[in-house]
Amino acid sequence: MGKTATVDLLDDENSATFTMATVGDDRPFFTEYSYRVAGFVDTWSPWQTQNLITLTNLPGGEYSIQIRSRSGSFGTRQPAETTLLFRVSLPFWKAPNFYQKALLAFLALGVLIGLMGVDWYLKQGRIRKQQQAIQDRERQVQFLQVQTIQAQMNPHFIFNVLGTIQHLIVAHDTEQAAANLLKLSHLMRNYLEASMLSNEEHGSLFAHEVPLAREIELLTMYIEFEQLQYEGRFTHEIVVEGKLSTESYQVPPLILQPYVENAIKHGLLYAEQTGHLCIRFATIDEEVLICTIEDNGVGRQRAREIQQLSLKKYRSRGTELTNRRVELLNQMGYAISIETADRPTGGTLVTIHIGYQPDSSL
Repeated sequence: MGKTATVDLLDDENSATFTMATVGDDRPFFTEYSYRVAGFVDTWSPWQTQNLITLTNLPGGEYSIQIRSRSGSFGTRQPAETTLLFRVSLPFWKAPNFYQKALLAFLALGVLIGLMGVDWYLKQGRIRKQQQAIQDRERQVQFLQVQTIQAQMNPHFIFNVLGTIQHLIVAHDTEQAAANLLKLSHLMRNYLEASMLSNEEHGSLFAHEVPLAREIELLTMYIEFEQLQYEGRFTHEIVVEGKLSTESYQVPPLILQPYVENAIKHGLLYAEQTGHLCIRFATIDEEVLICTIEDNGVGRQRAREIQQLSLKKYRSRGTELTNRRVELLNQMGYAISIETADRPTGGTLVTIHIGYQPDSSL
């Protein structure tokens, strides 16, 4: 037997038969053989007189087969050994147990696809629920906006304005009466327009924001009508600070008016002296809008005392509805906060921050 040899099996072949023989003039009549294949049959086979080794169903790869032989008395001589290296080259579909493994892989893939399908279905269900929740909140906000409009344009306010205009007509000040009547119709139309959500198919509350300039215009008209009713009772000013652009800055409509109404009805009209209303607008980093509504009226505590003693109690539902609306807006991506405080010198200060949550995408 030689010491080392290397052979390659034919392509697509994974079975081999090896013939063993001893060489030399003095070879014995009987010889026994034993073998082992590294990585395939790691233990030595029993001694055999048959000189054939048959290996079947071999996976692709390289193998090392060790063969040993003994002759003579079979126990008195050291066995001779040799090594044979051979290589099996197979396409993957002819590998042993390929179809079983392929079936298992197919089943595993099917399970994976099924799990992915279930996960996708569950995600779609969550997305539908989120969209439905958003739509429900939008309907609630729309309902609250309409209610807010109804509270702001209450019959008492309209009756007083029309009474004042009638007084101007009787006094033959028809020019001013006509101007105020036109202004009233403009105010009512803008309030009604602001109460409706966007008509876009995929519109959102963000898409229905109005320029700050328009909100200031509506506030100005409302304040002027109150001054027309309560002539000489209070003055007002609206200040836009810094480089704030009222035309490009957008805000949700009708957030500020109820607090202006409270300042007038519960503060300034109860004061003995001529009151003053100051509304200021500023921004923080051009992102968060800050609006302050400041009056020098009687303050909240005194206003409550006067209301309790009054036979004709006035209650503004605008702030209550606005607070509920702000809660819903904040759930949808806004970051709106409202703080009310008493001024040290008398009166009330309301500070309103209007911004957006960092991850808002509506």
